[in-house]
Amino acid sequence: MASQPKRPSASAKQAIIELVNFKMEGGTCIHTDVAYRVIEGGHEENYFLRCAGEVRPWVVNLLKVHEQHSMVSVDGPQPGELGGRPLYFHPAEVFPAFYADFTEFNPLQLNRKFYVKRPMLFYSVDPVARRTNKAYADAEVLYCETVLRHNEHPNIVKYHGCIVADGRVAGLVFDRLALSKYSMTLQRRCEEKGTPLNVDNIVGQVRAALNHLHTNLYVRDKEGHPIQVAYCHNDVHTRNIMVIKDGDREVAVLIGFDGCALAGAQFVLNGIVKTSSVDNDWRRLKQVEDKLRTAFPCTDHTPSDVDMSTV
Repeated sequence: MASQPKRPSASAKQAIIELVNFKMEGGTCIHTDVAYRVIEGGHEENYFLRCAGEVRPWVVNLLKVHEQHSMVSVDGPQPGELGGRPLYFHPAEVFPAFYADFTEFNPLQLNRKFYVKRPMLFYSVDPVARRTNKAYADAEVLYCETVLRHNEHPNIVKYHGCIVADGRVAGLVFDRLALSKYSMTLQRRCEEKGTPLNVDNIVGQVRAALNHLHTNLYVRDKEGHPIQVAYCHNDVHTRNIMVIKDGDREVAVLIGFDGCALAGAQFVLNGIVKTSSVDNDWRRLKQVEDKLRTAFPCTDHTPSDVDMSTV
């Protein structure tokens, strides 16, 4: 597993890698794409750079590479293109606005217990995709701040607040659940067939989390009165469910709220526009259960029903 990059000091200028991709043809690296942050004095800027050939930014000095490409003539290729300058992401185009009633998380308190989810700017090079991803990020932070923060559930990952940079939400802070052999995705747990799994228990816990999203969430109107809202996860699968060992019991925790939206609302997931619905969740939960029954076959169980609206 790759080690986590060290957090820079308040004054040091550093380049932090976000994502790297190598374009290969016939076994040869044609170019390297890098999304990264340049941080100095508490201020950060986000960039995308396409370099010729194979460039391993964790080996070379990424900051030096950034500065060298920044000297390319403005008359050359467009920023972000091969041979061009680094493409700068303006914060207003990629990060949601931070409002006074949002929860700011102090980055100095970050440690291995927390996971910071940042927008994947690697996929926002295209201006159209950038606008779509920005709208998606706006919806996610609004859900976390208006709903998830006020409606905790033991089977839903805990949200702690926003990392703020220049008045924008640069990251969302959650519990980090994958810390040891006692915590893993349900996908990985399915590979450990030698250790029995209580499928009924795991499915029941995920069902409880989904019921909470569908029926137990409230926001407040301008007068402070609670209003019930129905949210749907829309992306239930074994990679979005963590299993945590708690003594002799295994606890399921729902994560991955990229597609979470109000029931009936449009949302974008993996570049596809879809409609949020309770049926999405129950159908996907049934698929998860079927996979678990295959991985951990047993005869004594209570099958789930796709339509769980009456539970």
